[in-house]
Amino acid sequence: MHSNNENSAEIFSSSNHELSLLLETIRLQSGIDFSHYRRSMLTRRISARMATLGHKDIRQYHRSLIDNRTECDLLVDAIAINVSSFFRDKIVYGLLEKEILPELIERKQSSKTLAIRAWSAGCAAGEEPYSLAILLQERLKRRIDPWELFLFGTDIDQKSLQRAATALYPRERLEQTPLGIVDRYFAAEGDEFRLNDTTRAMIHFSHNDLTSAQTAAPGASIFGDFDLVFCRNLLIYFDLDLQALVLKKLIQTLAPGGYLILGEAETPHALPDNGLKVIDRRHRIYQKILT
Repeated sequence: MHSNNENSAEIFSSSNHELSLLLETIRLQSGIDFSHYRRSMLTRRISARMATLGHKDIRQYHRSLIDNRTECDLLVDAIAINVSSFFRDKIVYGLLEKEILPELIERKQSSKTLAIRAWSAGCAAGEEPYSLAILLQERLKRRIDPWELFLFGTDIDQKSLQRAATALYPRERLEQTPLGIVDRYFAAEGDEFRLNDTTRAMIHFSHNDLTSAQTAAPGASIFGDFDLVFCRNLLIYFDLDLQALVLKKLIQTLAPGGYLILGEAETPHALPDNGLKVIDRRHRIYQKILT
């Protein structure tokens, strides 16, 4: 029996050119350029989609893709698959709650700038920005002074953004969420849970391709100057050149003193000498040096 990796290797062993042509077809039909994504990930997910349809030859699959926009959309979904959960990685959210947000809030109060701007890049179905919105509400609810929160979630996958807008989640997406938070912010609807309207209204969701050189911060944000930028478990899909491009973009959107939070599995090679200091190396948390 062959493993998925072995099957992928067999399908693509002599098809570098055909793979490039297939990726160009995806770019022309969807506007999404996967050419600088990691080859191992691409071959694995394209092979899985081919196996679902019974295709064993990439050339045959490519020919079917050219005339079938629906299949192109399904392949994009397979490559850009988004799976997340609320409060994913308790240690990171613990650091946010106990160290990062208190420091940020205190600094903002000292400067009399009662506004926080945050961007979740690659937000999947909204779990990450909504988790941050809940943390901020919990942290600020006993404060007298009015705070303004400008929170943005972006993703390349339109279907994920549509799910984020509905804010309706299966129980397993809430497994890491403290019980009191679930009780205060969610209402059961059958076997699923819907986030309350107040929290839903706090996030502005929009489509954004991080790999595009033509875009920087989310369009709706007008400018960067973010106090918090999340880009977790996304860089691992990119080759080193694309990682460098995306990291440069994310760092440029940070305000001085702002925090960049990456995924623990990621080893960002392009971070040194970019005006960041390490807050927590293991959990990939960095802060833009105050000037």
